[in-house]
Formats: sequence, structure tokens, C-alpha cells
Amino acid sequence: MGQGRNAIYLAQQGWQVTGFDLSEIGVKLAREQAAKLQVSVTAVVADAAAYDFGEAQWDLIVFSYVPLGDLAERVERGLKPGGIVLVENFHRDTAKVRLLYGGFGDNELLHAFHGFRVLHYEDVLTPQDWGVQLVDANRIVRLAAQRPKPPTPGCTWESKPYAEGETVCWGIIRMACRPQGWTRSGSCPH
Repeated sequence: MGQGRNAIYLAQQGWQVTGFDLSEIGVKLAREQAAKLQVSVTAVVADAAAYDFGEAQWDLIVFSYVPLGDLAERVERGLKPGGIVLVENFHRDTAKVRLLYGGFGDNELLHAFHGFRVLHYEDVLTPQDWGVQLVDANRIVRLAAQRPKPPTPGCTWESKPYAEGETVCWGIIRMACRPQGWTRSGSCPH
């Protein structure tokens, strides 16, 4: 979370926010800024590699220029079903114009959360919105992805719910509600 720029913004939007960073100074500055702006942010000194995301407890997890390493699996467990992960980081090519630790190769970020529903992905050449501008633009990758919710049982036809195994007629076609959805199951009388 660094000095808390994104964490404080989310708290100002009404989110209950917990942020962590390895830097004690960064966490201290985030706490001070949150207090100054009168927003509540739980700021913790912790290493991402050791941070416990828990089980299904977060609606949103944000990684802003943090190397993911093997965090994707732990993030998936920590997100509630339907929860969202947001990631913004440099593309690996940015190392050609600035000193860079990590970064993602072409489409690598998409594969990090392969079981998720991708809501948005971009790979753009743009100025970063923080820190010292060493070049006019950096190659940045961004991902918004959602942890799948368990499928709801049953089907809906003409706004009416049906349990698995129930059938309906649509003209002369009989349809049955199955776990995978509606399937044709015979014919109906005229």
C-alpha cells in the first residue's frame, strides 16, 4: 500500500480498508494521512509473501505495482465468491527504459488468475500516475477479474424459476431444466 494513496481513496469512497506494506515508514505515513483526512484505514506492516489473506473474507483486493509471485492462489482463497482483484503493474518491456523489479510479459497477468472472469484487461503505453516520470510513457498492464460465484441451481423460463428436472413446453418442444441449463427433452402436444 506504500503511503496509502489507493487505500485512502477507497476509504473515502466508503470501503472498509485494510492495507499492508513492508515499509514501516510508508505505513506510518498512510496512517497519518488517513487521520488527517478523517478516514478509517487499517494499515499493517507486513510482507506480501507472508500476509494471510484468510478464507473468503475480502470483496476487493488491489495490487498496485506489487510483484505477484505465487500470491494468486492465496488471493483467490481470500476473496469472497464474486469478489474482485485489481492489478496494475509495469509490463516487463518497461525495464528497457527504467530500472524495474519484475513486471509482466505479454498476457502473463491474464494467466495469473486463469480461473477468474476477466472484467477488464489492458496493455497500454501511458505515463504512470505516481512518482518520478523518467520517460514520457511506460508500458502498463491492468486487470480487473472476478472470482466465480458457485452456480445457482435451477433454471428460469419467462421470469419463473424451475428446479432441476422440471420441464416446460415451448410450442411443441419440451425442455428440461438440467444442471447445465435447458435441454430439449421431447415434444409437447399441440
